[in-house]
Amino acid sequence: MVSPVNITAINDPTPYLDCVIVSSATEYRVQVDNDTDFSSTVMNILTTGSNYTSSILADDTYYWRVQARDAVSNWGDWSDVWNFQIDTTSPATLILLSPNNSTIDNDSTPFLEWSSESGAILYQLQVDNDLDFLSTIIDHETTDTDYSTSALTDSVYYWRVRAKDAAENWGDWSDVWNFRIDTTTPTITNVENDPTTPTDAESITFSCDVADLNGIDEVILYYRLNGGTWTNVTMAFDSGITYQVTLGPFAFNDLFEYSIITFDTAIHPNTATNDNGGSYYSFTVVSSDVTGPIISSIIQTPNPANDTETIIISCDVYDANGIQSVTLYYRIDGGSWIDVNMTFTSGDTYEVTIGLFAYDSEIEYYIVAVDDSPNHNSATNNNSGSYYTFTIVSSDNIGPTID
Repeated sequence: MVSPVNITAINDPTPYLDCVIVSSATEYRVQVDNDTDFSSTVMNILTTGSNYTSSILADDTYYWRVQARDAVSNWGDWSDVWNFQIDTTSPATLILLSPNNSTIDNDSTPFLEWSSESGAILYQLQVDNDLDFLSTIIDHETTDTDYSTSALTDSVYYWRVRAKDAAENWGDWSDVWNFRIDTTTPTITNVENDPTTPTDAESITFSCDVADLNGIDEVILYYRLNGGTWTNVTMAFDSGITYQVTLGPFAFNDLFEYSIITFDTAIHPNTATNDNGGSYYSFTVVSSDVTGPIISSIIQTPNPANDTETIIISCDVYDANGIQSVTLYYRIDGGSWIDVNMTFTSGDTYEVTIGLFAYDSEIEYYIVAVDDSPNHNSATNNNSGSYYTFTIVSSDNIGPTID
């Protein structure tokens, strides 16, 4: 027996049966049956040649044997019984498993996996950056149901797989899936906070522009106060490529430091960080109170004052954040200014006692108040630049005695 090789599968329904030529033979009998006992042969042929092309056979396993007869009609023994399988049925269409269709990943050597097919002895994988598969980047045959590619450049790739059985039947190609290789990190630009120098009464809007070839999954603001623990908050998409988030207000004199991290949409995302070159973006919160106190109701008692009397100077001072200090500045006859702290009495009133002063002395004075805000705003009441003034009168108001 020569061919088909014993115990083989073929996809030709009209197999070519061949045996070794017997030199003395003038005729050969070929028997084919789908049972080993040859009790119901599907073919029982006499032929003068040592080979024969079968009629069409259905898919099945067939057994065959041959014997030879010489010129005087002596039949030789039957040959060994060989078998072959007719298989014209293609393997089932395979199912692609991984990576999922339309996946984006930063792994340039993706692991491709597909379903197995019983009876398959070989799988053919094709990868191309074009749907027509005319210039395949990968055309690989394997007995495995997975394959790790060599390094691929950033692009979209299409892939498909088919199976071949022992009879050389190729199945149909699977569906075509695609994946994208993306190893390029996003870019973070135009990092800003508005207002740039916020007060303790203002909320702050943080914004940045984030761009990526294949889309952004998340943008995160990391921040800390006064060198403490880092906190993170997700920034929301605004428009175009801009993301933003609003925080605050924060306390006066807080040192606010921040950086921004973003992730693109790859399965294993590419990450970018903008931390201002490692020094972080930062600002210090300033006070929202820039208004000084209100100084009113300035009163001198007595008025006029004589050279035997002390003088009480009083005023009302008000500020929403409280008063840190109230100071009276005065001078005598245009001399050097003298300052003295005024004392809180009740309500909004502060006062101080000065004197005695010599007869005919000219006293000029003004008042400076400082509030209790972080900025310690000050206010001055100097009678619109003219100063408050009075002249000491004489205490002698009794005429001479004539006797």
